[in-house]
Amino acid sequence: MAPMVKWGLPLVAVAALIIVFCLRSGERELRLGFTGCISGRSANLGIDGRDGAMLAVMEANSRGGVNGRRLKLLVRDNGLDPEKAVASVNFLIAKGVKALVGPMTSSMAMAVLPQINASHLPIMAPTASSDDLSGRDDWFFRVYNSSGADAAILAGYMYNRLGHNRACVLYDLANRVHTESWSNAFAAAFTALGGAAPYRITFNSRGDRPDYAAIVARIGKHCPDCLVILANSLDTAMFIQQLLRLAKRPDHIVASEWSASDDVIVLGGRSVEGMVFFRSYDPAFTGREFVRFKAAFRRVFGRAPGFAAVKAYDAASVLIRTLASGVKPAAIKAAILSSRGFPGLQGRLVFDRYGDIHQPHIMMTIHGGRFVPMAEDTP
Repeated sequence: MAPMVKWGLPLVAVAALIIVFCLRSGERELRLGFTGCISGRSANLGIDGRDGAMLAVMEANSRGGVNGRRLKLLVRDNGLDPEKAVASVNFLIAKGVKALVGPMTSSMAMAVLPQINASHLPIMAPTASSDDLSGRDDWFFRVYNSSGADAAILAGYMYNRLGHNRACVLYDLANRVHTESWSNAFAAAFTALGGAAPYRITFNSRGDRPDYAAIVARIGKHCPDCLVILANSLDTAMFIQQLLRLAKRPDHIVASEWSASDDVIVLGGRSVEGMVFFRSYDPAFTGREFVRFKAAFRRVFGRAPGFAAVKAYDAASVLIRTLASGVKPAAIKAAILSSRGFPGLQGRLVFDRYGDIHQPHIMMTIHGGRFVPMAEDTP
């Protein structure tokens, strides 16, 4: 038998060093979490958000990570179910994430808020907008305007610019925290301007498929000037296709940004032409960083980013920049609140003392199979 090599360390010592190195490598890994609806009828929202956050993490790692530590994004699906949302956050907390991106809807944000506050874990929501989340001194942040502010602006646009005084609001109870808050704010603003109290119709996208034809028949019975839809892109497209069967249709169909994705165009086809959307960003924006982001997103994921990807990228970037500044995870909240703002893809992101944000809006329509700004001479 050949003699053992005399130089080097014994095998036991080498094995011990390997174990220590692996442990230290694990310690050097900095974990962020993502929770969103990446299955079910609103999956496009969650998938887009997940990919936006993932791109921010990938780019940070390409620059060397955060102070020499590699970032890892842990993803959990909440299925737009409150119990699953709570379970997803518990899982991510147990895995040692330092902050969370998500959830993508207001209902899920409200569901996980107690455990987020109890654990002092910062959470940055890309697209949750309910007024119920506003004005709270908590660990919840968002890069999206509140429902009340946006709904009031849209009510003014419909009444003053489009000339409507009879509106109907159709909304999904599966995301009730968002849709009911939005509907209430819209109704209050619309009637204050002089419009009639909006007729409201609800449905629930969880469980059985909505009876699109029956619901649209109810809309036709009331003959509103304008219909506001608060739903995911799939259900929005299905409702609008059914609306084509009405003898008298609303003059304008308006939707919140929840359904403002390319999916509504693909699924709705020509039926969604002329829809009006209240949007928080311009997909045709020519700023250098946004153009770079769109090219990178398409290169990595093979498609154009939707609004949820834009917002999730911004949300993840705020957390990454805060950690990169040398702030310990426990001090993330204070650091964000004391900051003068962060660079976003379409403007600076400035948080108020409650972690809310206030950004300009854009009115857009679908023309020729793509989103374009509303013309200034729109009646």
